Amino acid sequence: MDQRINRFKLCDLRFHPYLRRVIGRLPEEIREIVLNDMTFQILTDDEILEALVLRYEFGAPIRTLVYLNTKILKEPDYQIIQTIASEIAHYILKKEGTRSWEREVDTLLIRWGFGEEVEAVRFDQTVSESEGYKIGYDWAKKQSHDYLMQHFGLYF
Repeated sequence: MDQRINRFKLCDLRFHPYLRRVIGRLPEEIREIVLNDMTFQILTDDEILEALVLRYEFGAPIRTLVYLNTKILKEPDYQIIQTIASEIAHYILKKEGTRSWEREVDTLLIRWGFGEEVEAVRFDQTVSESEGYKIGYDWAKKQSHDYLMQHFGLYF
């Protein structure tokens, strides 16, 4: 894979395999924009919510900064890939002067070949918004961690 991906040096190395997968699947002209536009940067930092002050120094003025919360690393691969690709789509649409509504972002992602990930995330959202899920979630919140792990640990 292209070594230019290393320019995202403030991005946690755990994200780099996902970045490689996403950037590798982008259309060539989009890939070149993402890898060459030094005004676009991706940042992750576990301390961002706890530190009183953080300083980041970039080699060029940044116009678009994407922050990826490391908590997303607990999510399934398709969620991580869709999230990164979605942020790149927002950046590209903004760069083109197009409004980046979620529908336009999803359409662009599907055109780029991320249809499976888009559909999987949509399914997750539909399930999590269902009444049955909400009832189950409310019930689960009232149970002890040990009980849930004993009876539903395989699902976790």
